[in-house]
Amino acid sequence: MSKRIIIICCAIIIIFSLTGCQLAREDGLVAQTDSLAGVFITTEYLDLFDFQRYMQEQKPSFIEGDVFIDNNDYNGRIYAELKSKTYTDEETGQESEYREYEFKNLEGVPFFLFEVTEPNGTTYSSMSSGDSVCDAHVTIGDSSMIEGIIYLNPDKLRSIYINPVYRTADNRIYVKSGQGMSFGEWTEGSTYTQSIEEKHTITENGQEIEKSFKATITVAVKNMPTDISIIQMGPEHKLVKETSHDVAALPESIKINPDVEYVILETCSVTDQGEIVQREILDSDNEYYSAYRDRGDGIYKVVSVKLIWE
Repeated sequence: MSKRIIIICCAIIIIFSLTGCQLAREDGLVAQTDSLAGVFITTEYLDLFDFQRYMQEQKPSFIEGDVFIDNNDYNGRIYAELKSKTYTDEETGQESEYREYEFKNLEGVPFFLFEVTEPNGTTYSSMSSGDSVCDAHVTIGDSSMIEGIIYLNPDKLRSIYINPVYRTADNRIYVKSGQGMSFGEWTEGSTYTQSIEEKHTITENGQEIEKSFKATITVAVKNMPTDISIIQMGPEHKLVKETSHDVAALPESIKINPDVEYVILETCSVTDQGEIVQREILDSDNEYYSAYRDRGDGIYKVVSVKLIWE
């Protein structure tokens, strides 16, 4: 967990299995066609239920007095688009292109793995995590997993939805509606964890191999930060320089004076109980510090500010 989480008030772990989409083969084995790739987190329920098809196909049941609903049969999907983007290196200014999947007109936080095949035939794995997932960890193999943390504003959110993302055999990406997480009383440092997991067996060279994939998201509560002060301290703990910055307008980098031995980072938050100040000590081993800015929906965007030690 991040060292910025001071108190962990409670943790709820909800684990449930997803089978994905499969086809039965004549030899009795199960052929995996679509596989779990991760999650897409939304602040509202992703309603993809195909009510029209359900009404058409279940009409005989209504006549007989029976009602049957299977979300796996009638739960729709939204496909993502693979788009080219440009990344600019802050230090060199050099630009490079990369490709990433996006769900058009769908607001949320992506956190999933995908594969890209370049025109020259080169294939590589990549991750879509946006700018809201912190401390992401990835393991790829027979037992693949991804895990990360998102921070929420307790004044704006009381629930979020963890929607499963799947990858098809031809590397298309789609999302289906998932489960919600509702919370009671929020307090700074509270955490909630939810995982989704899929397991299946494949046959390679006549040998059965079990494959698994697990995506874990930890939701952490953080009060809305308003101002950040950078206090530069020299020998014998003497103040060298102090600057204050609005979280909404942080600089990309801050220069540290040559005679500074350490920096005190003060983050000010305003809550119903009044103003709260949190302090953190940084030294030359810290090249960046992370700040949190509300995206507008109650989920924080992580902003990295570079510390230039001279």
